[in-house]
Amino acid sequence: MRRVGIAVSFVAAQVMTLTVVLGPVAGQGWFHGFRNYFSNDQLSYAAIATNVANGHMEFVEPFTRTGSLFYPSLWYQALGLFSRVTGTPVFAAWQILGSLVVCALIAFLGWIALRLARRAWAPILPACALFLGTLATFTSDYWYTALGNHAVLWGAFGTFFTLNAEVIGLCLMIAALALLLWRATPNNRLNHSIAPFIIAGALIGITGNVQTYSFFTGLTFAAAWAAITGLRQSRSAPRTIITIAVLLLALLSGSALADLLGHIPIYAFVIVAAAPGAVVVASRHKQATLAFLIPLAVLAAPQLIRTALGLLTKDDFLTYRQASTQNLGVPLTSGLIAALPVILLIITCLIGLRGAKRPAMALLLFAGAASWLILCTNDRWGFSQEPYRFWIEGFIVNGLLAATLLPSAISAYRERGKRTLLFPVIAALTLIVALASALDVPGWWRFAHDQGILDTTTSRMTAIADITQGREGLIAAASCIDPLALKLVTDAPVAHYNAGLAWPENPDSIKILLDPARRNVGDPVALRAAGAQFVVADSACADQWVFVPQDRITQINEISYEQDGQQASIMLLQILP
Repeated sequence: MRRVGIAVSFVAAQVMTLTVVLGPVAGQGWFHGFRNYFSNDQLSYAAIATNVANGHMEFVEPFTRTGSLFYPSLWYQALGLFSRVTGTPVFAAWQILGSLVVCALIAFLGWIALRLARRAWAPILPACALFLGTLATFTSDYWYTALGNHAVLWGAFGTFFTLNAEVIGLCLMIAALALLLWRATPNNRLNHSIAPFIIAGALIGITGNVQTYSFFTGLTFAAAWAAITGLRQSRSAPRTIITIAVLLLALLSGSALADLLGHIPIYAFVIVAAAPGAVVVASRHKQATLAFLIPLAVLAAPQLIRTALGLLTKDDFLTYRQASTQNLGVPLTSGLIAALPVILLIITCLIGLRGAKRPAMALLLFAGAASWLILCTNDRWGFSQEPYRFWIEGFIVNGLLAATLLPSAISAYRERGKRTLLFPVIAALTLIVALASALDVPGWWRFAHDQGILDTTTSRMTAIADITQGREGLIAAASCIDPLALKLVTDAPVAHYNAGLAWPENPDSIKILLDPARRNVGDPVALRAAGAQFVVADSACADQWVFVPQDRITQINEISYEQDGQQASIMLLQILP
């Protein structure tokens, strides 16, 4: 019966996971197109995979295929290669492989929970953490908490549904931390093996090439865990004082030093605070430390070196990217209320584990909370890298890891000789708040469902793909044709770019074509200034781009299509020199 219970738990966890990553679009032909859920960024990332799928491997701005790409793009390159080798469309590869990675993480966390607590129901708990919300239904009357500018706070479901590189980075990083936790737990087969350290270091190192914020989150989490573990093992008051002093100095002086030293050095200054405790761990476990750090450094190096060289040469895009992350902080009150479900979950675990001979678990929870607090306030100490994004990542990481440890906390409480009412009271409160936070999920579901799917199999999209295929010159999308959707179905360069992802060689000229006030006007001067050689247009569009003979822009091809019972055509125009 126990084996049946375990199997049911694992199956239920997978069903819950698929509900999050596929549920809202399950009946909308998700295998025929790309999700419209916050599609501006997602389609921009997909452009990288589309290029690779068509044999273009260069690190360049993905739409125009000019300029440079500093964004960590390993996952999108992997999707493109998979698409190229198997013939699977990029949008399908995105959803299939992304879902597999998330399902694998939840299964792995479920296995860790089962091995630690030996409870048949344990594997289902990590999947439950995917449904934790931010109580936005009560505080904002919506499914997420809106902050200043474009900053928001939402639960894991809001992020994991995108299946983008951030999700993959989070999965790699969380798997690495969970593996280290399993290695640090007494009485298991891995207690004398360094393989977990090699694998964990490699996973975090790879994350550096997948998604920057997930890499910083994992690095900070690991440093905090090592620091707290070392301080506990050494029980040295001077080390503790030095750690606190250096951390306070870095946090208090960082903003003043950022303009002088740069933002990355300020982050390094904060990490240095972990040294007094981390040195203790490293000295006692030299082989394990090297096994962890070497693969981490080697595998993270490609992205770190490229970015460092870009910063040293004062690349225009990287300079802009830094400046554009201002005013994205998390207000204290909003952040604490939204974090309440995970905070209570962590407290419940800590109370349950009190007195148990499982220090690694408690230290992991303390490290997670500390790194979360530090990173989501980074605008206050000079790092200034989208604090709300780090808040969301901290919410997800701490929620999933605490849910993985909750069965162990419950077991430890039950095995304790002398019990108090504190644990059941806090556990009940946590359950109530968690269930209340999950009321955000229906609102998110409706939003994701209503956004729907960008169907690339329609006759119109097929016509757009056919008429642009094989064109090497830059193509401008006329009115009624979304350049994001255009890039998803063509291998040709497109006159578009995402200012937060990468810049082409001539961003100002391309930007003019993207100006909403000019999208309904065919401007031959602007088209030539942008380097466009072709224009793709739709005859069904009410706002046609009109050109006169002296513009030297002439139609060279036309493909008919049917939409809603009406005949129309996609036209390709060539811009003559």
